[in-house]
Amino acid sequence: MNEQIIQEMNKNTNEQVDVVAEETVMWLIFSMGSERFAIASNEVGEIIRDVAVYHLPFLPSYVDGVINRRGDPCTVINPLQLLDRPVIDTKDEQEETENTATAFPGVKKVPQKDAVSLFLVLNREDDQLCLRITDILFFHESRKTDVHMLSSENSENSFYSGTVEYNHTEIPVINAAAFELRLRNDLGSA
Repeated sequence: MNEQIIQEMNKNTNEQVDVVAEETVMWLIFSMGSERFAIASNEVGEIIRDVAVYHLPFLPSYVDGVINRRGDPCTVINPLQLLDRPVIDTKDEQEETENTATAFPGVKKVPQKDAVSLFLVLNREDDQLCLRITDILFFHESRKTDVHMLSSENSENSFYSGTVEYNHTEIPVINAAAFELRLRNDLGSA
C-alpha cells in the first residue's frame, strides 16, 4: 500500500503542472470628506498625523501650505478642491473657537480635533508632496481584472486613473502624478 502511494506521488511530481498565478495589486483605501478613494500602496511613502501646516502666500488655493517632514518642507495639496468636492475647512473651526473666547470671557472652548489632520506623503524621488486626507480605511488586495484603468491618452492630466472594485463598488483611483503636474503648471515650472 505504501509503495503504491509513493509511486503515485512520484508520478504526480514528474508531471508538469502549469499553474498561472494571477497578478494582484495592493491598494490603500482612504477617505477625503465622506468619499472613498484608492491609491496603489507603492505610491505611498508614509502617512503623517497631527503636524502643523505652515501656510504660504501667493500659492494656488488648493495648496494648504507646507509641513515639516524631518526637517524638509513637504507641500500639502488639498485634493478636494481640485476634484470639485466639498472641502472641510479647519480655519472655520479655529475662528469659532476664537469667537467663543471673545464672546464669553473666562470661558475657553477646547478646539475639536482637526477633522483633516492626516497627510498621505507620496512616494516621489524628486519632490516632497503630500495629500490632505480625512482617514485611512483599509488595505485591499485586488486582482488586476478588478481594476478598470482609463486609457493612457485620457489619464495623464486626469486626477483619476481608473477605479478598483471592492465589494461590488467602484472606488476611484487617484492619479498622484496629475496633482504634481497641475502644481507645476500653475506655478509655471512644468
